[in-house]
Amino acid sequence: MKKDLLYYGVGAVLLKFISFLLMPIYASRFSTADYGILTFLQLFATILGWFLGLQIFSGMWRYYYELDGDNKTKLVKSSFGFSSIINFVILILAIIIIQFPIIKNLGYNYLLIIVLVTTFVGYFANQGISILRLQRKPISFLKLNISRALLYFILVILFVVVLHKGIASIFYGQLIAGIFLFIIFFFFMGNSKYLSINFDKKLTKKMLAFSIPLIPGSLAMWVLNSSDNFFIKYFYTMSDVGTYAFSYKIVMLVQVLLVIPIKQAWTPFVFSRIKDRKFIKIKIDQMLQLFFAAGFIIVIFLSFFTKDFLSLFAKEGYLEGTKIIFVAGLSYVMLGGCALMAVSYHIAEKTKLLPKYFAYGAITNIILNYFFIQWFGLMGAAIATLLSFFLIFLLYNLNVNKYFPLKISYKVIISICISGFGIYFLSLLINDLCDNHIAIFIKIFLLLLYMWLLYIILRKSGALKESFREILTKLKNKLFICENLYKLSNPVKIKNIRNIDSKYVIKIVSNGDADLLKEYSDKNRSKGHFEKNIKTRLKEQDKYTGIAVIDTIKNKLAYLCWISFDGEIDTGIHYKRQLKNNEAYLFDADTVPEYRQQGLHNRMMQERINNCIKKGNNQIYISIYRNNYKAINNINKFDFKIYKRIFLIKPIKKIVSI
Repeated sequence: MKKDLLYYGVGAVLLKFISFLLMPIYASRFSTADYGILTFLQLFATILGWFLGLQIFSGMWRYYYELDGDNKTKLVKSSFGFSSIINFVILILAIIIIQFPIIKNLGYNYLLIIVLVTTFVGYFANQGISILRLQRKPISFLKLNISRALLYFILVILFVVVLHKGIASIFYGQLIAGIFLFIIFFFFMGNSKYLSINFDKKLTKKMLAFSIPLIPGSLAMWVLNSSDNFFIKYFYTMSDVGTYAFSYKIVMLVQVLLVIPIKQAWTPFVFSRIKDRKFIKIKIDQMLQLFFAAGFIIVIFLSFFTKDFLSLFAKEGYLEGTKIIFVAGLSYVMLGGCALMAVSYHIAEKTKLLPKYFAYGAITNIILNYFFIQWFGLMGAAIATLLSFFLIFLLYNLNVNKYFPLKISYKVIISICISGFGIYFLSLLINDLCDNHIAIFIKIFLLLLYMWLLYIILRKSGALKESFREILTKLKNKLFICENLYKLSNPVKIKNIRNIDSKYVIKIVSNGDADLLKEYSDKNRSKGHFEKNIKTRLKEQDKYTGIAVIDTIKNKLAYLCWISFDGEIDTGIHYKRQLKNNEAYLFDADTVPEYRQQGLHNRMMQERINNCIKKGNNQIYISIYRNNYKAINNINKFDFKIYKRIFLIKPIKKIVSI
């Protein structure tokens, strides 16, 4: 799951993350009124998206893993076939509707048509690339999304900054990037077989029975995410809509970093383990605790520092919205909690209940927005949305045990929330009492303090199994591989040779030992090690010397090590350095497990050093991973000193040496 979460999560959020990165450009180039118009256009695209395909792909995801072979292909083709027909009808109807005078007179007809076409193309591009998740091709999924995101980023900058196309620039960028993705996936990756206007009636009916009940919930979600904008426009101005919507876009970082990645990997992961109900129940509880902790950290970070960041470039009006960031961010945390809980209803095949919960939340949201926005302005809208999402989360939890009994650690989640609120209110007090520069440092301290509190809470609950040191080590290992290249500081012949058992014979290996070496390699090394490594070295004995310890009683190889005299050093992480005439490199030493703890390694280190000095190679090197403390302690006995520190930066696959 962790690997899928990384690839699918990153791939799924890239476009939204690019949108987040573009926000400084929006804030410096668009007025708050312009951003308000953009918000309503995006709301129109969202509601259109809920109806496209009648969400049949949700049904495809539900039943894909229950089918085999050709039936899987038939299921996917049916999804595309049905959605192609229904989407064409929806597109035509939408184009007709926006020609009505009541809409046409608003003056946004051209923009609405661009939004329609963009949403239509984006639907098929997104659903197409989602097939890669079904096919378990995370790397291809990530590569395509990276390509689309970079293209979108370049196009938006081109249209906004260079060509000055205003808010239409965002949709131009989405449209061109969507067409690019569609063409690459279907025609250059061999997936055109899925493009069809035919569909299996039985499979389609089954998928729609699952997916159509989700549409009311999606509409309710749309109301939850948009009704506040309509009330703000009614009671105030389009500029206030822009201010409010921009602040919500900032807290979208919670969705980008947490909600979307988890949804992308979580549902397929759970369905792939659907028979192991006990495991799923434990995972839901653990994920909820970890999600709330991570969500509160991100929300508190944004509420602490967004205003200072925006003040560097944003136009007038945007800063006012930063007051709502903490409350708005918690709405996304509640939404993420619902997403984690939803799989329980999916497994129990009770998805018909979910739209009801969202409908209750939507109705509550409309009522609260009407009063709260009048009373408290933009903050009232944020509070109304938070309370509505909290109600939905509450309904999910109150009813889930009827269909899929869970044991949720509510005390832990409440502790996370209470401590988060406490830290936030402390920050408000600090903002009032302290100079801005001092307040920033104090808030950094408060954020670190909160993270430490969460660490204690999660360790105690068992949701976080690693210690703080283990977490840092794991993080470091994910980012770097560290290795040291050592050099012998005092290269002199060793006279006091360590004694080993008389049954052992030390010898330099040759082609005549091939059978013995192959037997050793097949039993103790990775597959193909003899052919790829040992056989090559035996052919180039002018460059390599292999020294072995043979158990004469069993006629078995007990130990094998190598020296390179000519060529280049190639360490474990593939740091390469050309050897000079008087240099040697010790590498690939291995003790067969049954012969360990008998002093063979120390003796063979002595043998290798003496062999090098005898041949006149007195500059002797060896490389060891920095976390191999046993090996490091061993070579310290021979007076090796660090010559170079080598780092492999894993995300970019770059080697750095110092």
